[in-house]
Amino acid sequence: RTCSASSLRSRVLVKRRSAREQGDVRSKVLVRLEKLIRTWMAKLLRAKGYEAPDDHGGRLLTFGSYKLGVHFPGSDIDTLCIAPRDVDREDFFDSLVNILRKHLLVKELNPVRDAHVPVIKMNFYEIQIDLVFSALDLDKIPPSPPFNIGADSLLRNLDDPSQRSINGTRVAEKLLRCVPNIDTFRGALRGIKLWARNRGVYGNIFGFPGGVAWAILTANICQMFPLASPGGILQQFFRYYRNTIKEDGGNQPIYLTKSLDVSADIGKKSWDKKNNQFEQMPVITPMPPYMNSCYNVGRSNLRILCQEFHRGDDFINAQVGKGSSVDWRELWSPPDFFLNYKVFLQVEVTAMDAASFSSWSSYVESKLRHLVLLLESWPQYSDVHEITKTTYNLEIRLWPFLFKSTSPTERLHVTEPATSADGSPTTTPPPALPKDDDPTGLPESCVTGYYFIGLDTCDSSVAEGQARQIVDFEGAVDQFYQQLFWANKTEKMLPPSITLVKRRHVPEWVLSEYEIAQLKKKEMKLALKVAASKKARKKSSQRQQCDDQSAPAAPLTPLQSPTPAPAVEN
Repeated sequence: RTCSASSLRSRVLVKRRSAREQGDVRSKVLVRLEKLIRTWMAKLLRAKGYEAPDDHGGRLLTFGSYKLGVHFPGSDIDTLCIAPRDVDREDFFDSLVNILRKHLLVKELNPVRDAHVPVIKMNFYEIQIDLVFSALDLDKIPPSPPFNIGADSLLRNLDDPSQRSINGTRVAEKLLRCVPNIDTFRGALRGIKLWARNRGVYGNIFGFPGGVAWAILTANICQMFPLASPGGILQQFFRYYRNTIKEDGGNQPIYLTKSLDVSADIGKKSWDKKNNQFEQMPVITPMPPYMNSCYNVGRSNLRILCQEFHRGDDFINAQVGKGSSVDWRELWSPPDFFLNYKVFLQVEVTAMDAASFSSWSSYVESKLRHLVLLLESWPQYSDVHEITKTTYNLEIRLWPFLFKSTSPTERLHVTEPATSADGSPTTTPPPALPKDDDPTGLPESCVTGYYFIGLDTCDSSVAEGQARQIVDFEGAVDQFYQQLFWANKTEKMLPPSITLVKRRHVPEWVLSEYEIAQLKKKEMKLALKVAASKKARKKSSQRQQCDDQSAPAAPLTPLQSPTPAPAVEN
């Protein structure tokens, strides 16, 4: 999710090797990783008293885009480590992590133990790996042919993190069995994922549909149109979801199976419409326990998704109406995020070194959608609703990219302090640090990252005097700060700084070349307009002076003689 501004105007990922070379490298990396895991598991079981630990096995399975065959060059690989019951999650995050720390070809190791799905993130042989863990209720893991990961019996006696971890592989295999043509599905899904990433509507952690959700939505269209080409699937994708998914919520669940019935032993953990009726966009996974893959989608992000569905459908219809082939590159070109908003909520994340920044930024990133939810539900916005007579007016858009800076000259400087509606400062500045060569007071080893949330409270139906109000977000930000408690936080991880910045204070290194050019045009037009206004006022003042000088003088009024005082009698 780390990006530079120029990459937003180009393809998300650059192909460095041929497809065959990429496939060979990834296959070798997975073989090496599985060998490492099996060796670790054998030593662990031997230490626990097992006589033949090698027979108990240990498997490494894949899921996500790699399993579905829609990964891009440079993308990470989602992997699942399955183990027998005597290997627990504590062993996974303690002894295995210690082995990985000492491995020469493991970089950027980041174990996230308290995540919704506990995961170890790392760079293994120059390939990004996300490794999750699940200990099955088995004495040993059987070899591949008799072992069926899709069997519901494997879910028995598993805790929630283990079920969520194993469900990724189960869902990926079921998805490939649900579509009538795998090649068509893969071709269409690659286009959908590229569109979603570039348009900024990708990532479950940000409150948008993730890779699994977009795969389910694409597979749903493939089931409806089994003979369509990948281009035809893309066309029907935007047309169908434009009319099906509504931004006011209350959408019907989208699922690939004939029904959502489950056995009684896992029924309590499975998705149920009666108990989840307030979810904005239910997209149900095709394997029990059924889950809503879009449970993080809120009001603001649902509105953005509906806008993007409308834009995609309108664009394709316009291209087809002209009788020309669809220019797909224009369809998934990035939006002009920094041109569409005049005010931004800037979230600054800083750590003293790269390793601390990786962990700290990942944690703050996982909480950003909660800040959006707080802004959506903050009571102060009810006044805006009464003015506009609409049910929803505040426009909030989280841009799901991290702008990372290691250079002191690239760190953001706000020349004006952010203020609330009453003119008071909105946030407390971070504690002062010892000054070094860096003018910001931070050491050279410091790493800083920035997230931006676009804010817009203007509405066409709001009166002119009321449309210029600035959002007082202090209360929502204070509540967000209270949610950032993390037991693993160290002194090297500085408190985040959240400020309200205007568009002209956003530095050029954050913007794309197109956005820089457009902003300069706007500044030039504004400067010309101001200069013309000053010239017109000066000319009007000079004309008024000339008119005053040429006007005839007013006649003087004769002074009245004073009234004589009355005589005084003797």
